[in-house]
Amino acid sequence: MPCETIVYMDALNLLVRGCLGGALIMLILVLAHSKYHAMAGILVFFPVITVVSYYQIGSMEGVDALKKTVLTSLLTVPVLILFILSFYISLRFYSLEASTAIAIISWLIMASISYFLIEKFDLIRIMVE
Repeated sequence: MPCETIVYMDALNLLVRGCLGGALIMLILVLAHSKYHAMAGILVFFPVITVVSYYQIGSMEGVDALKKTVLTSLLTVPVLILFILSFYISLRFYSLEASTAIAIISWLIMASISYFLIEKFDLIRIMVE
């Protein structure tokens, strides 16, 4: 990656982002303990990192690179679904800590398989053409 594409974040920028992320987590926790627990489940998937990352990729690398990144994200949606399912199912049988570990391991395995398949069959190039 060329040096000019590296984004510099000063301390204030990092502090603001950290505070916004913390505020979102607090909002999710408050909603989870209220009658609006379904809203907490929806807010967990608010794509903060995705929006910021896509914007940075689009502005620094261009729309073509962004299209490829978005396509890869679409191809890896099953990885997220497996993570959620394995976490939910394992909570029935194991502790919170063990369920978290199982879900993360499931995600790592599925993400590795997805990456291998996307690269091996050059799926992004095929889909863009």
